[in-house]
Amino acid sequence: VYPWFRKGVDFLTNYKSSLRMSTEINKEATAEECCPDSTCAASGRKCCKHGFNTSSADELVQVGTNKWRRETATKPGRKKKRSDGDEASAGKNALCTILDTGSLTCSPSCMGYLDMWDKLDHNGDGVWSQTEALEDAENLGCQLHVSQEDMFHAVCRTIIMDIEDGATYRGVQKVVPQHIKERRAVPRKYFEWFQGMAAFCSTTSPGHCTSLLQKGVFTAAMDPDNWLGLGLHNIDDSMEYCNRLLSPGGLCGKMMPSSYSIYSSLVADKCGALKYIRGHMYRNPHDPYDGIRMLRPEFKKVLEFTQTTSIAFEFFLWLLLMTWFYHSMEEMHQICSVCDLLVTFPVIDVFPFMPPDKYHSLMNSISLGMFSWDVVPQRSLTIDPTAVKIDCISRPHQLTMGCMVIIRLSLLMYMLVVGTFFLLSNHKFLDLLLNAVALAFIYELDEFLFRFLVSEDVKQEMQQMEPICFESSLPADGFASLFFRRELW
Repeated sequence: VYPWFRKGVDFLTNYKSSLRMSTEINKEATAEECCPDSTCAASGRKCCKHGFNTSSADELVQVGTNKWRRETATKPGRKKKRSDGDEASAGKNALCTILDTGSLTCSPSCMGYLDMWDKLDHNGDGVWSQTEALEDAENLGCQLHVSQEDMFHAVCRTIIMDIEDGATYRGVQKVVPQHIKERRAVPRKYFEWFQGMAAFCSTTSPGHCTSLLQKGVFTAAMDPDNWLGLGLHNIDDSMEYCNRLLSPGGLCGKMMPSSYSIYSSLVADKCGALKYIRGHMYRNPHDPYDGIRMLRPEFKKVLEFTQTTSIAFEFFLWLLLMTWFYHSMEEMHQICSVCDLLVTFPVIDVFPFMPPDKYHSLMNSISLGMFSWDVVPQRSLTIDPTAVKIDCISRPHQLTMGCMVIIRLSLLMYMLVVGTFFLLSNHKFLDLLLNAVALAFIYELDEFLFRFLVSEDVKQEMQQMEPICFESSLPADGFASLFFRRELW
């Protein structure tokens, strides 16, 4: 008895240890539920931040909780932060995001940093330092899906490259501050410089340069009072500068964070190629002799979406959907007719390719099954020299037709759902019409196979057969008959 008692004691001891270990693992998992940085921003976990008044510098406090609000409010010398109600939630491959306020934004994710200077300058000294970017006390990397360190280097890189561009192409000589060149700190005025460059790069395509010019983006830059600092004297200088920024492989792709390249590819994929519409003549407000012909850009897929939402397209789509449903109902009507034939038409128990012993066992299993058919004694078919009249079918023929009914009904249900979604996914008149014709051809495929694969002799024999006539089991009058009328469907 003692060995078995010892095994029981060991089992209980190990069981308590396993429970204790699982509890500790659950506590660790609970502590790591929050996302501490941008590396797990797309995992769906809630964003966390480092605590202010905690003994451990690595303790995480969930953003938005009472503890976070209490520590934020009680931190000495810290200004009251505004609510994080504009945090966006989006899918991994989404171009646009829905804010908590209900509005929609399609700007790059790095644009969220532009109005968060108070959170970037954590100590409030007017300078965003590299140390503050590395610490990321507000965990902005998780909230905006862009690392604050990556954003800090992008700001420094933008200032340096824009100053170099001014010296090379615009004749503007400026000196890069040493703390920016060494990536140590960014004063607020240089961050405001970056705000304008980031907003400019959000257009992603040089085809929008004339639109930016028309909206007045370069109006102040072309003012003679600003020539010395900006170097944009006329419309040509402004257009060349815009093309250097927005062209593929241009300054924007090199200056912005790595997420900007992902955003540019998403814009090209979701919006399509640009189409240009000739516009009016634009004149420089500071020089009436300086002008350019405007080109209004339109995205291809945006135009397709506009056409899709028009009344003419929706009406055409409705007509084709009704035609598709009519063909589906015709197929259903034929399937019901075959089912009615299988139930009511006489059947003879003839299995020409089956041995006698197998035949008797099969007949016994059929007679004990769920289904029962009208069975007539075994007899030969009535053959007329001029025409063939079928007054019964064999059992294998009946079973084969039953299998075909199941297959046809499955295909009908599948094609009805898939075909409807397939038609709804079209955005052009021609594609919609051709795809509707292709769907209708599927139901006619059996007739085409019969026409091209069956020999002419067999076709002539079938033409000599009289139509099969039988008493239908479906109701012919009364209220129940309405459900089997073609007019209803």
